[in-house]
Amino acid sequence: MKKSSAPVLLTEGNLLHRILSFAFPVMLTNMLQMFLTTMDNLVIGQFCGSNDLGAMGCAAPIVSLIVNILIGISTGTAVCIAQSIGGGNNRDTHEIVHTSMMTALMCGVGFGVLGTLISHQALIWTDCPEEMMRGATTYLVIYFLGMPFAMIYNFGSAILRGIGDTKRPLYYMLIAGGINIISNLFFVLVCKLGIAGVALGTIISQLTAGFLICRYLMKTNEVFRFELKKMKIYPQKLLRILRIGIPSGLQSSVYCVSNLVIQSSVNSLGAAVVTGASAQGNYEAFVSVAMTSFAQTAITFVAQHMGAKKYKRMNHAIAICIACVSVISLTLNGLFWTFRDPLLRIFIVDNEEALREAVVRMSVICPFHIFCGILDVFSGSTQGLGASVSSTSVSLVGTCGFRLVWIATVFKHATKNRALTLFAVYPASWIFTLVCMMFLFFFMRHRIIKKSEKNIV
Repeated sequence: MKKSSAPVLLTEGNLLHRILSFAFPVMLTNMLQMFLTTMDNLVIGQFCGSNDLGAMGCAAPIVSLIVNILIGISTGTAVCIAQSIGGGNNRDTHEIVHTSMMTALMCGVGFGVLGTLISHQALIWTDCPEEMMRGATTYLVIYFLGMPFAMIYNFGSAILRGIGDTKRPLYYMLIAGGINIISNLFFVLVCKLGIAGVALGTIISQLTAGFLICRYLMKTNEVFRFELKKMKIYPQKLLRILRIGIPSGLQSSVYCVSNLVIQSSVNSLGAAVVTGASAQGNYEAFVSVAMTSFAQTAITFVAQHMGAKKYKRMNHAIAICIACVSVISLTLNGLFWTFRDPLLRIFIVDNEEALREAVVRMSVICPFHIFCGILDVFSGSTQGLGASVSSTSVSLVGTCGFRLVWIATVFKHATKNRALTLFAVYPASWIFTLVCMMFLFFFMRHRIIKKSEKNIV
């Protein structure tokens, strides 16, 4: 049997190579997951019509809110696994693995039931247009039934990231992605299930990915081997995971809550704006997940280099991550803007008004998306310093708070170009929060380094 990847020491070797080797599989995995969402929208847009495409857009922020909280918690698993393996504590690793998988199952079931029960009411709270309500509710109810499978995959992936293996989750997602696309086409074109068929295809792909990652963890002979009969909650390990994961999950949820509020405002502008924003959001999301991979990389690199007291190399790692997200943003957003008409018509085939509204959103997002990427890197770096609570607090004020104030003031009193005014909240909040996060990062770094130097003395 092949052995799994050994833990990777990120504080040695060529820094650029280390960063790209770590980040690239994460990026591909994230982009593949986003590609599957895009394929869902593509199938809906091409074969079910603009109302169902808008319904997907209305459902997306609700799904993201719950999923991002749980994925954030799984970050605690990755950090704890890395620490235990790095310290050579096999018993610790065993207990963290089994606690994590039990937590994944419990969270998946619990939040799946919760999501199913509140789906319709949540759409009412976000002012989902009446013509899109039935499709959005159907999608959410079916999607949340597959939540346990999704959580098993995400927590299993976190275990593998903790040992430095970012490639295997990508391979499993590739297999699941292929099954997802085939299932979508079968349920929509053959079974004529519409938006419900897309949701069923998503469940099948989540089941596949969860099964594959569980199968590997159960077959490996390494210290992180998972045994079903030993799955249980170890209270101390759960507390460790939650202490790290909850702030990360809350930070992710801050963005999702603000996006829910924005989605509610989008919904109030009519079906054309909802459909246009949903179509453009597919391209925006691709850029975001590509940049986010370097924010995830920054967490690990900063944490390891702070532990090794290699501060200059840590600074170089952050600079490389910022350079990478800048190149990604400028390149991809430039391409999307240049070819905006044919790209948007992939999703919008029967609504010229929706197409114009999509271009409005794109004109606001593309030039300023780079600030979002740089913000994510500094946020990840701050979490890597161990200041997760402070990072979450800044995000709460700078993102959620700023956007709520904008909507209650600037957008509320706008009489012309209301969609443009609403979407402008994104770049404005990115720039404001970036300034705040940079101050926090440099302050925390200075304090930690100073404290470390005193301890040496």
